[in-house]
Amino acid sequence: MTRCALGIDAGATNLRCALVNDQGEILKEIRERSKGIWDGPVYVDQLAALAQRLLDDETCSGKKIDGLGIGTCGQVN
Repeated sequence: MTRCALGIDAGATNLRCALVNDQGEILKEIRERSKGIWDGPVYVDQLAALAQRLLDDETCSGKKIDGLGIGTCGQVN
């Protein structure tokens, strides 16, 4: 089983999610425009749906997610 990590870039303009193997290679990446950072629940729901879409992709089949990294566009309260 391939060990991987999920990386999330939670930006103000774009959201990105990537699956990275233990060698640092990007196996799959998806992105979309943010629906707006000022509406917290909408933003979080969009981010969760994007991450789920990546995890549901066939590229992730048989992979073990060992870590998660999240980058944000600013402070998180």
